[in-house]
Amino acid sequence: MAYRHLAVAMLLIPVFLLAKEPLRKNSLPGDYEYLIVCRNEYKTAFNEFIAFNARRALRSKVVCIEEVKAFTGTDLPEKLRNFIKQEYSQHNLRYVLLAGNELPEDTNGIPHRKLYAKCYDSQVMPERFVEDTIPSDMYFACLDGDWKTAGGSIKKYGDYGTEDIGHEIYIGRFCASTASQLNNMIQKTIQYCEHPVTDNAINNLMLAGEFLWSCSCGPETGTKTMKTLLGTPDSNGYTTCGFDTKTWSVTEISYEQHNDWVPDKKELFYSGIQNNKCAFVAHCGLTNREWAIGYYSDKLSDTLFTLCNGKDANYFFFCSITCDVGAFDPLKTLNKECWAEKITGLSTGPVAMITNTRDFKLKDHGTDGASIRAVRWFFDALFNPNKKFHYAGQMLAKAKEADASGITLSGIPDNDITKDTKYLGTLKFAYYNLNLFGDPALSLWTAKPEKLNLQPQLIGNKLSLDTKGAYSSIALVDENNTIFITRQTGIDGLCTIEDSTLAQYITAHPNGTIKIRVKAHNFLPDSATVSISTGIQFSTGAPDIVPLITVKNNKLMIRFTINKCLPVTVCFFNSRGIRIKTLFNKTLEKGSFEKQLDTGGLSSGIYYCQLTVGALQRTIRFQIVR
Repeated sequence: MAYRHLAVAMLLIPVFLLAKEPLRKNSLPGDYEYLIVCRNEYKTAFNEFIAFNARRALRSKVVCIEEVKAFTGTDLPEKLRNFIKQEYSQHNLRYVLLAGNELPEDTNGIPHRKLYAKCYDSQVMPERFVEDTIPSDMYFACLDGDWKTAGGSIKKYGDYGTEDIGHEIYIGRFCASTASQLNNMIQKTIQYCEHPVTDNAINNLMLAGEFLWSCSCGPETGTKTMKTLLGTPDSNGYTTCGFDTKTWSVTEISYEQHNDWVPDKKELFYSGIQNNKCAFVAHCGLTNREWAIGYYSDKLSDTLFTLCNGKDANYFFFCSITCDVGAFDPLKTLNKECWAEKITGLSTGPVAMITNTRDFKLKDHGTDGASIRAVRWFFDALFNPNKKFHYAGQMLAKAKEADASGITLSGIPDNDITKDTKYLGTLKFAYYNLNLFGDPALSLWTAKPEKLNLQPQLIGNKLSLDTKGAYSSIALVDENNTIFITRQTGIDGLCTIEDSTLAQYITAHPNGTIKIRVKAHNFLPDSATVSISTGIQFSTGAPDIVPLITVKNNKLMIRFTINKCLPVTVCFFNSRGIRIKTLFNKTLEKGSFEKQLDTGGLSSGIYYCQLTVGALQRTIRFQIVR
């Protein structure tokens, strides 16, 4: 899915504005959706996380980095990437979580790959081209090509002509240096997804920005930049969807690093997040690897976010446009965690974070810097009604793909750079730079969580259900509590499963049941069970209808009782799930009813009667023998 050959005419025109996610279909033995790569000593720590994944309709596999060393490749990052490519091609893999840290001289750490980018920077004196190698997990997520320069050189991974922007994998990191940090990350993720605090508003946002620099047009502030995340701004030649100020409560904080970062200003930021119970925090400021928002990384502690503990208030999602805060690559001269590693490893505060591993890129005299473009597209993936992506890793991938044409053209040789194109390199710099610290399958809450109340239908060998959410994850579970089929729906949330794996299971278990698990956006994880023998659904919220079917003298009689005035439909289907007759379709008053179908024209076989009362249904299986 590489996009490096896009035409020059597409320069800076987002090419994925209406892109839809393909339906994911995993039905083969050995298929799984979620790969965890960790150090050997962390492997058992993921047992609870694996069970959690199963509850949200994802199958997992844990592989130790020590095992990856035996794979093919010139170095450990390439071996890991080749292993991920194999799992993607053989098992339809969707998510990868890299769990653990990498310290100097650490041969068992989780590796990284530095990608090369060069850009023109007006923020340095004198103005000039700057270049850097940037720790970027895109190398493990975008699987076309090898990211090497012509001739197979490995000096500049990701240079012009080698980049791949299309994501086959959604990826994130748990940058844990200790078992305690890892446990914090696991517990926060599970609590956020399965037990959100529902008695406080979800729709609270904090925008925090620092005075950045002065220019002829006045002061440049991070707050002004972050305001482009509000509403549907069409500034700078493109339109994105952000936080709707009609439904989101926004708290703004502006500060100047050296003058304002006094204790009361810190208190305003950290207590403001907690007191306002913010679901999202968006920040832009001047930082370094160890220092941000008033604290060095070794001074960060759980007490900063006492109330954001998953019980008094939810954990929040943190977006920070900064310099080096997310630099997870080890430095031989500095054996310390970066700021993002430390704050996401707390037991309180952020459940996940996107931030920079190198310098952020903003533009003087305006809000169209490359870094804010990336963040605007990130939240557009969530709020755009034509997209509705809501998994954190998925959102970051779609944000980078939205500017694919500009990124792939950003390596134009120096002698081709003109006044109009000299800023192109900043796009590549910014997008390589932005990484996810957290679970890539984290579904971000944007509304008060609801219970789904599933109503699946099993007719013959066809299972249908409406998950009510875009890109929902679905799993079918057998009687041994093992997932044997998974699906991800499209944007409409509808799912129909009719394949050989399901048919074989139904044939082998004629009197059995199938459990269906679903994780849909803004709904709590839910499950329901259908009976194969009768097709009757057993789940919470069942209707007060009691159907009874008998077949006598080629006459099929259905009797049912309803407890209030409702529209009623009675339909019959053959064993392939094809409707053969609608017997009844009327609104009935409360009471008991009896309807009859002449079965004389039906051949021997299995049939299904579906009774629909309002929005609720019962499906009953019957057999005709001639």
